[in-house]
Amino acid sequence: MAVYEILPAQSENQDTSPSHTYKLDLSAGRIVGRVNGLEAVRQAAEKILLTERYDTLIYDSDYGVELRRLLYGESTTRELIESALPSLIEDALLADARIISVEGIELSFAGDALRIALAIQTTDGLTQTEVELNV
Repeated sequence: MAVYEILPAQSENQDTSPSHTYKLDLSAGRIVGRVNGLEAVRQAAEKILLTERYDTLIYDSDYGVELRRLLYGESTTRELIESALPSLIEDALLADARIISVEGIELSFAGDALRIALAIQTTDGLTQTEVELNV
């Protein structure tokens, strides 16, 4: 008995890239179009950095960063954050198969805000991003 795999038909102009997704305006909480390639990976990295790991049931346990314990622990100091956070960020971002490496992580504090800026080497090229967290 022969076994056949039935595959969906694809048109020549259909985008089959796993990066093709909705473009999000994260500050407004709205979908504002579509993105692909490098822009989609940059957006995914920002979403990962803004998501607390284990808090959202729709994401698996590899998605997000474990910031809450680090930022709000009883023995947390600025020095601890500056030394531990880069490796947490790198671990979180490298869980995305499109991200090859994370470079130049810069942390800066201004009042109750923590700004994270970094460069991401992806399968589509190099991109830079930054996010700001209220701490």
